[in-house]
Amino acid sequence: MRHTLFPLLLLCVAAHADGISSVTVADRTFPFSFEDATLTDSERTRIASDVAALWEDQPGSVVQQGTGGAERLFIESMWATPYANNMEPPCLIVQEGTNRLLRVDRSVSMAYRQAFSFADAHTNEFSALPAFVEALSATSLSNATPSSLSTLLFNETVESSEDCQRISGELLGTHFCRPSILGLSTASTPSSCVPSGTLLSLIPCHDRATGHWDLWGAAWLDGRWQLIPPIP
Repeated sequence: MRHTLFPLLLLCVAAHADGISSVTVADRTFPFSFEDATLTDSERTRIASDVAALWEDQPGSVVQQGTGGAERLFIESMWATPYANNMEPPCLIVQEGTNRLLRVDRSVSMAYRQAFSFADAHTNEFSALPAFVEALSATSLSNATPSSLSTLLFNETVESSEDCQRISGELLGTHFCRPSILGLSTASTPSSCVPSGTLLSLIPCHDRATGHWDLWGAAWLDGRWQLIPPIP
């Protein structure tokens, strides 16, 4: 597994009724600074909500001090972006007057605008993601049968109780977080994994014992989400 230093967020976002949001990391609160002034309050809130859902459960976030007082947010064990377009999530803290703010570049908010349209076009599938992710970490997995566990996994049939216990243990040892809207994509070409046009999602997670971050995948096939483990 690759483990490069990749700057990212571990966020807890408070979205207010007027659309203004703030991000709290390691007991420090940073309001958002959106470069694109044309964003509506609704769009700003949706972006804040997505960022919060993606990062608030992730351990190990820090505010890194750089040269000249520059700061950024990152998780050291992050080895790849959880966004399907390979875009880096906002991480730069900027100074505006006396305030320290988390900057959201125009390119990021534009990507979110496009992603909102994409997610809205796949409402049923995207709305099913939270329940699917919750099922991956449900304590009821300890009593899962080979048949019920197989429905959660892509291209894998659990045949024995031993395999069922092993896989259930691995899933229960992993905390899966709700994916970002920017983690959605479609398979552009057919492969040994999924047919072309299959809806895909990246699912960030971390090991409950070590706190180490990881990235799994999911594919929408046969009317349900199916988990794709990371490639070692």
